Amino acid sequence: MKQIFVFMAFFSLLCFYPVEAQEAVNLKDALDDAAVYIIGRVPRGSKAVVLNFQSDHVALTDYIIGELTVFLVNEGSLTIVDRQNLEMLRQEMDFQLSGEVSDESAQTIGRLLGAQTIISGEITPFGNVYRLLVRAIAVETAAIQGMQTSNVAIDSTLAALSGSSQVSSRRGSSAALPNDGSNPFALDGKRVFALSAAGMYGKDRAWGAGGTITVFEKYNPGAFFTPSFFVTAKYFQSNDYVIYFFSGGPGVLFKRRLTEMERFLLNVGISIEFINDFDWGSNHLGIGVQGGLSYRVTPNISLDLNGLFKTSLVQLNSGNSPDNLSTAGAELGVTFMLPY
Repeated sequence: MKQIFVFMAFFSLLCFYPVEAQEAVNLKDALDDAAVYIIGRVPRGSKAVVLNFQSDHVALTDYIIGELTVFLVNEGSLTIVDRQNLEMLRQEMDFQLSGEVSDESAQTIGRLLGAQTIISGEITPFGNVYRLLVRAIAVETAAIQGMQTSNVAIDSTLAALSGSSQVSSRRGSSAALPNDGSNPFALDGKRVFALSAAGMYGKDRAWGAGGTITVFEKYNPGAFFTPSFFVTAKYFQSNDYVIYFFSGGPGVLFKRRLTEMERFLLNVGISIEFINDFDWGSNHLGIGVQGGLSYRVTPNISLDLNGLFKTSLVQLNSGNSPDNLSTAGAELGVTFMLPY
């Protein structure tokens, strides 16, 4: 018993660690955090200009500059240069807000605008996320007053601004992930073969093993849950009372995305159970309920930790087993996903 709980705790830590290491935020939150950081690094009351942001997309640059400017103006700690003055100067000096501006040119622009601090940066693709860099530079000395980087998830806003077909899901969000092959962790209707081992504790303690096959999965980008219909078969045995029984049947499992790239999933399922008690020679119909967490180690393999409950509702023959067979426990397993 103690060994089971130790292993379960280790399994949970294994699941959580890589997820936190890949944590990313949406673009709006990243910009708000960067603005707060800059405010803390630049002397209060300084005159500042949000100059340029290097990126591959003009719309993305305009959005970043606009959001940073609005936040800084409304916060009030810094005096922000009027964007109309910057636009006039930009046309005269012929530089692009989405392009690279040399330090010398940036200082010259800052002086012409009467600014003491230049705020600029860049946003570039970085694997499955974007990398945002924001910095503040003193106009007179070119000293870096502050610099912050962050990972930005490709949500619907960033995808629209950058023309990306890949949309990642943040924790607690129902944002859709594409089913076009651009995200290998998408819920894309793969066949699922799951193997598991369980320790059950009810009227009788039992150990079990079994398998699950997903026969149909409907991917709906706008759905809160993705339903999967499955067939399960499990065998349990109790050495204490020499009880053996087989349980299995069809069911439905709902998968909920929790974190980036769908690697961490919440599973909630219910099944119709046919229970055959080998020891007493009786058959039952019942229900099974399961719920737990899955972590996608690779696009095609996940580790599963579930709570499991099974109970019989109707006895089908006149065997000698009790009218009700119930058991509950913990289940550890591994799932393999193969394309159709």
